[in-house]
Amino acid sequence: MYFTAKDKFNRIKKFFKESEYIKIVKTTPGDYELARKWEQEHKSLSFYDYIHVAIAKRLNIPLITRDEELIEFAKSRIDVFKPEELIS
Repeated sequence: MYFTAKDKFNRIKKFFKESEYIKIVKTTPGDYELARKWEQEHKSLSFYDYIHVAIAKRLNIPLITRDEELIEFAKSRIDVFKPEELIS
């Protein structure tokens, strides 16, 4: 399922920039190269899924998702959790 922000984009962007809990991270050429490598090797996920894993790997942070295919790919490379696993 895809979502489109359209006319709400500027309001959403402002929320993310002003949030104390969210850090906006830019991709690096290394992230891009690693994601493209994985995309060519595996061909099962979208490039955007691979780029999320590459960024999480570089920053040494966990990935939070419910996407089973993404979890299967990511779990051998980074820590990955479903949101409900983080609630105690």
